[in-house]
Amino acid sequence: MSSSQNPRASTATQASTATTASVVKKLKGFRPRFFMLMVLFIAVSAITVGVLGWRLTLAAAKDNIEELIKELEDLISNQVLTFVLEEAERLSELVQLQADHFRTGKWTVSSPDRANETMSNMLTLLKHYRGTTMDIFYFTYPAGLIFGYIYSQNKTLQKWTQQDMTIYTWNCDEIGNVVDLFDTFTVPSGGTPQTAGNNNTLDYAPGGSANANLDYSNNTATAVTTIHTGEHELFKTTLAVAKNPYTNEKVIVGADWTVAFLSTQLDEINAAVPYPLFIGLIESSTGHIVAASPKTEVTSSDGALITIEESKNAFFHDFTNYVFELSPGPHNVSTKLIQLGRHLDTDYIGSKNLYAKRTVGGSEWMLQTNTITYAGQITIQAIYMKISSFEEKVQTTSSKTGFSMIGIILGFLILGVLFSVTITRQLDLVARQINLLKNLKFNEVLDKDSGVKGRSFVFELAKLQEAFHEMVTVFAKTLKMSQSLQRGTQLYRGGATSGALTGGGSTSLQQLPGVGTNSNNHIQSGNYVNPASRDKA
Repeated sequence: MSSSQNPRASTATQASTATTASVVKKLKGFRPRFFMLMVLFIAVSAITVGVLGWRLTLAAAKDNIEELIKELEDLISNQVLTFVLEEAERLSELVQLQADHFRTGKWTVSSPDRANETMSNMLTLLKHYRGTTMDIFYFTYPAGLIFGYIYSQNKTLQKWTQQDMTIYTWNCDEIGNVVDLFDTFTVPSGGTPQTAGNNNTLDYAPGGSANANLDYSNNTATAVTTIHTGEHELFKTTLAVAKNPYTNEKVIVGADWTVAFLSTQLDEINAAVPYPLFIGLIESSTGHIVAASPKTEVTSSDGALITIEESKNAFFHDFTNYVFELSPGPHNVSTKLIQLGRHLDTDYIGSKNLYAKRTVGGSEWMLQTNTITYAGQITIQAIYMKISSFEEKVQTTSSKTGFSMIGIILGFLILGVLFSVTITRQLDLVARQINLLKNLKFNEVLDKDSGVKGRSFVFELAKLQEAFHEMVTVFAKTLKMSQSLQRGTQLYRGGATSGALTGGGSTSLQQLPGVGTNSNNHIQSGNYVNPASRDKA
């Protein structure tokens, strides 16, 4: 059965159509309150601006994470570079002072008394430079006998002397006086730089194990060794040749810089950075580990230096792979590092650094590679920073910012609602007053003294009220004048009619409204008069 044949279906359709039309009519006739419009506008604006700004900030932070890491690594690299160069310069300054004292004849070891005086002056210099080095010494040429002072690992002062191939270490008081013998160390010399033993002249000569390659024929020559071990410590030694012009004695002066001191400084830098960080310093000429933070093994169980290729540290292992990836070929790691050091020192000098993303321990890290060049030696910096830690930090900060933004938006909405309520009330006040005036209730709107009751504090609305006040005042005066005129006209008309009836005027009764031709109807001063009685009179 079709709907046209079903009266119930037809009725339902008509009712639905009528309901829809009624709803549409109501919607068309709907007029939202000003308060609702203001609150809606403020809410949409606050939420849109807040959320959009928050998301854009988060997106920008995520996009710039890698650049942020690079900039931070640059700061760390520059800090390490500055520290190493400043301390190296200070150590060089100490050695140069020693050499100058010998070259000007102030220091000499030509006699036991002058040798003791020289040693006493050396101790004074050591105390002054205690923050940079832990020892000061000289050795004779060509015998290679060493004399000097050293602060041991437990901070006590000790003295070095040497006789033949035996080095004596003495415990001393604070002014350098010998207290007792601490240790002796004897290593015979084979007479060549490769078998120098305790002959320091051979050890620091070209081809010696210290890799100083010092030119003894040059009386102003200087040199810096590679990393070497001694008494369970790692050292880099700065040396200078000096000749006394008065005694013609030639000595080699020097001081050591301990790797432990450098590692401590790296740990301080690492502790100041709130993200996972690894800093490694590597000698490019040997591949030996100079220092690292966090600390890692730099020597084998027998005290020998280890290279990054031999290290069990995950970061040094990854850096070894990285070096071979940069320069594929059959060469060993030392050759690769020399090539990398020269490449960085030539092509990436200054503010340029080499960056690479690396995976270490299942996490992604940003590697920055740079060089420190001093006295012809290149030390490679390898700095790793964990990328995911920055992303986690950004996400955490974003969450905090999001909650803060919600609070700000709510606060803004509350203020907006209060503002909307205030303005709406002022508009409602004006609307109610206009409505009262429309109903001619002037006493409820106008005040004899102030003019308008309930004046708005909003300037524009107050001006609108003043305009209505003036308009109503004029209207009231006009209305009053009109009423007065109407009363006067009525009185005038009433007086004229009375005079015509009583004074025998010429006005005809037929001219007054409501008065007919019936002679029985007469008016005199508002009283009824019988015509018959007037005729009798």
